[in-house]
Amino acid sequence: MTEFGSMPDTEIAQGEIRRVLKEADKYWQSWFWWQYKYYQDSTSSTSPPWEQSLYYPNGTTQEKKIFALSYPYAYAICGTPISQTYALNTYTL
Repeated sequence: MTEFGSMPDTEIAQGEIRRVLKEADKYWQSWFWWQYKYYQDSTSSTSPPWEQSLYYPNGTTQEKKIFALSYPYAYAICGTPISQTYALNTYTL
């Protein structure tokens, strides 16, 4: 799954990001965030355009988005996985 995340840095958007990631994890679906930093991309239609990014124009991070996207990921495991736990269900900012 690619190119999701055109959202503001708000509590509501944070919940939506977590919901999408939880569904992706439920089906073992890999995912990729749309945009790391805004570089005047002509394909963007978000207003303001930096809402797709993880940074504001002044260089500060959009912390709610980063927090929602950050959780442990196992690069390698032993055996056959039988479930995946979404770690952020209990954390808050």
